[in-house]
Amino acid sequence: DKSMERILHHASKHGLKRIVETGCIRAEEDWRGAGFATYLLGAYATATGGHLDSVDLSESNCRFAAKWTRVFGSSVDIHCRDSVEYLSNRQEPVDVLYLDSWDTTHPGYAEHGLREVEAGSHLLHDLSLVVFDDTSLQGGRWKGKGMLGVPWMLERGWRTLHVGHQTVLIR
Repeated sequence: DKSMERILHHASKHGLKRIVETGCIRAEEDWRGAGFATYLLGAYATATGGHLDSVDLSESNCRFAAKWTRVFGSSVDIHCRDSVEYLSNRQEPVDVLYLDSWDTTHPGYAEHGLREVEAGSHLLHDLSLVVFDDTSLQGGRWKGKGMLGVPWMLERGWRTLHVGHQTVLIR
């Protein structure tokens, strides 16, 4: 996917290695549906000497993600907890913030995406990337998980690096 290519290219070009993902893989070989981002970001973290922290509230999702990322050893940690709480309490800066929790069928998904980016904004720096999965621009309006979060970020000086099935933002 073009968005993942842009994410990983920007990250490798700038030596970005600290990745936080909200929502983790939960189905075997689900490349088309869920995108398998946890696995791809874990492989990137391992290859670059970086680290992926993936946060999900579902114990079954966390068990599945831990099983599939075990191959990456200490480069990946799966945290079974609330993503907003995790981001609010985290102290270490984040190079890539990949927001993919709460499916768009879940009531309040856009509000949750906004809460996540607000909670994690103190962790971002000038080279950080923020990715809203399942977020696109349709007819001049943002749709999906980043429907509220993308405009919030744009109002704060961020700009889009890529808009497709995922929206990638940079400063």
